[in-house]
Order: sequence, then structure tokens, then C-alpha cells
Amino acid sequence: MANTVQSVERALTLLELVVGRPQGVGVRELAREADLKAPTAQQLLKTLQARGYLHFNPDSRQYHAGQSLAKLCQQIDPLATLRESLRAPLQAFHAALGETLIAQTMVNGEARILLEFAGNQPLTVRHGEVVIDDPHLWASGSVVLAWQSPAYLDQYIAARNWNTEESQAYRELLMGIRERGLAEMVNVANSGVAAVGAPVFDRQGDFVCAVGGSVPVTRWDDAQRKQLTEGLANLANEIRDQL
Repeated sequence: MANTVQSVERALTLLELVVGRPQGVGVRELAREADLKAPTAQQLLKTLQARGYLHFNPDSRQYHAGQSLAKLCQQIDPLATLRESLRAPLQAFHAALGETLIAQTMVNGEARILLEFAGNQPLTVRHGEVVIDDPHLWASGSVVLAWQSPAYLDQYIAARNWNTEESQAYRELLMGIRERGLAEMVNVANSGVAAVGAPVFDRQGDFVCAVGGSVPVTRWDDAQRKQLTEGLANLANEIRDQL
């Protein structure tokens, strides 16, 4: 990785490993997983401990997350941080595309728009919503739903009062979205809108949000579809590398 400080990289790796082991983890295991010599790992761990980012239990001889780390995390608004990480890549693609782009995620069981850049065409799609009541009608919303837990999906589908056939059809749609890594919806519920959505993952492979683009169906053609699908896939990869 270019332009990084090796000792900082190593310390952060150790910190991430400890946070991922809430039950505690010892020096030898950390050194092995971080591919470090035990004395090097020990020195870095003691530095993090001295700053309060790690706590060492002398009885179990294991490290745990420390209070300084907990306090630091409490000061961070994860949505604001994510929103700022999305802003520049979305703006750049919006400038090239000229159509409406959004980023959408799930917050406390509600689908929410994090960012929206409205199209600059005379006829364009504008959402203006923050909380989305029916994300299954959106390409990006269906992407968000596709990466929710089975329990959440059961609850969501039950609340729609769909019949068995409709419920099964939507579950199959979500499975297809997960397999393809893409959602496409054209004129759903006679909306007059064509839209594409793609998932964004962090570098650990966890789902973060969906990015989507939408255009009036009057401008929807093969060229527009290609530009949106390829552009959103590239955008998702770019955002992943920044998270």
C-alpha cells in the first residue's frame, strides 16, 4: 500500500484484531494473525494500552478494547462519516451522467436516502424523500432489502399483505439481486421511471449501502442502461476502496 507508515498500519491491524475478539486475545495469537514477530506486536500493543485504546487483563493475559477507543467511537456519527465518504464519488459520476443519483441505506429498520443529486435534464427524476416507506418499489431500495436479515425480510414482506405468489416472487427477485450484484426496475407501479441499483461493501465485504441512478422511461435505452450499470458498478468499487 503506497504512502503509508508501516508502524501505524501494524498498530491499526492489531487494534482491528482485538476489536474483533470481544472475548479477548493474547499476544502470540495477535502476532501470528498480524504476521508480526511477538516482540514487535508486544511493543505496539503496549503503546495502544498506554493510550487507553486497549485494556490488558493480567489474569487471562489477553487484550480487550479500551475506554479511549469506546469514547472515540461515541464521538463519531457513522451516517455523517458514510455520507461524506460517498459525496465526492457520487458528485463526479453525477457530473458525467447528468441524471439523478442517490445513496440509500437502512437505519434502525427504515430505508433512508443518505445523499441525492438530482438530474440536470429538463425532465428529470426527483425524490425528495428521506425515509422511504416502500423500498421494494426502488432499485436501490431492493438492493438494500436484498442484504437484510431473513428475519427482517419476513417482517417486511408480512407487512405488505402480499399473497403467497407475490411474496415468493419478490424473494426470488432479491435472490437474483444478490447473485448479480445489481437491481434494475423499469416503470414499476407505472412510475414512469427506469432505475438501476448496486450494492456497496466495505473492504471487509460487509454491506454498507446501495447506490442508484434513475431516469425517465422516455430516455431509457440500451446506451443509457449500459452507462448506468457499468458506472454504478465502478462507483461502488471506488467507494469500497475509500471506506
